[in-house]
Amino acid sequence: MNNILKTGYLILSILGAIWVLQILFQFFRIIYVHFRNLSTVLQKYKNDDTVKGNYAVITGSTDGIGKGYAQVLAKEGFNILQISRNPTKLQNVESELTKINPNIRVRNIIMDFEKPDYKMVEQQLKQYQISLLINNVGTGEGGNFEEMADEYNESLINLNIRSIIYLTQIVVRNYNKNTQKNRLGIINLSSFCGTLPQGFGSFYSATKAFDDFLSRSLSQEYSKKQIDVLSLRSLVVDTPLINKGSKQNNKLSKIGAINPIQAAEGALKWLGVASYSNGHISHSLQSFFVYNFIPQKLFLPIFAEQSRVFYQNVNEGHKKSM
Repeated sequence: MNNILKTGYLILSILGAIWVLQILFQFFRIIYVHFRNLSTVLQKYKNDDTVKGNYAVITGSTDGIGKGYAQVLAKEGFNILQISRNPTKLQNVESELTKINPNIRVRNIIMDFEKPDYKMVEQQLKQYQISLLINNVGTGEGGNFEEMADEYNESLINLNIRSIIYLTQIVVRNYNKNTQKNRLGIINLSSFCGTLPQGFGSFYSATKAFDDFLSRSLSQEYSKKQIDVLSLRSLVVDTPLINKGSKQNNKLSKIGAINPIQAAEGALKWLGVASYSNGHISHSLQSFFVYNFIPQKLFLPIFAEQSRVFYQNVNEGHKKSM
C-alpha cells in the first residue's frame, strides 16, 4: 500500500512539475518577446529594393489598429500600400505617414470589402514586392443570434473571413513569383473572442475562431517556405468600435485597453516567434491569467453579459446614425 501511495505521489509530483514548467515557460516567453527590438525583428522582412520592394500591405488602415500598423511600419522604413474604401481617409493617412517618414512611398487601393474586386487588387499588387501583409479589416457585429440582420451576417463573412482568404492567397502568389530573398510576414487579426465561446457575440466569435485556425494552419504549411504567419488574438484596443460599446453601463469592457500603436508594435514583435499570440504584453498577461487560472464556468457567464451590454450599445449607435 505504501509503495502504491509513493508511486502515486511521485506521478502527481512529476505532472505538477511539468505544469509549473509550462506556466513558467509561457510567462517568461511573454517577457522575452516584449523586450525584443522591433527594428531587429523586422529586418528579415526587408530587401534592397526600396522602390518596388519593402511594401507592407495593410487593409482597413484608415482607423484604429490598422492605422496603428501603418504608423509603426512607416516609422520603421517600410513602404505602405493601403487598401480601404474611403479615398478621403486614405489621403489623410497618406499625408500623416509621409510626415512620420518622408523617405517612404505610400500607395492606395480603393476597395470596399463588402463589394470586393480581388482580381483588380491582384493586378495592382503585381508591380510591388511585398514584405508584410496585415489583414486587419473586419467588423464586430453582435447581439441576440436569432435577431442578427442579414446584412450584418454578410458583413461578418465578407470582412472577417473572405478578406483574409483572398488577400493571403494573392500576396503569397505574388511573393512566390517574385522569388524574394527576404521573408514574408503575415498577421491576421483574430481575437481573444475567437479562443473562447462568446455569448451574444457568437457569429463574430466564430469568424475569429476561423481566422485563428486558418492562420495557425498556414503557419504550419509555410514554415519551410520563408513565410511567417501570425494569428493576433488581441483583447481590448481603444478604437471607434470599442468606444461605441463602452458607455457608462459597460465600463468593464475597456479594462486593460491599449492604444493602436501599442497593439501594432506588440503583435509585430511576435512575428516569427509563434503562430498565435495575444500581442502586447498587457494583453498577453491578461490572457495568460484567464487561460491558466480562471475556470471557464466562472468566466464565460461574465464574458457573455459584458458582450450583451457591449453589442446593445453598438447597435443603439447604429440606429442613431441611420
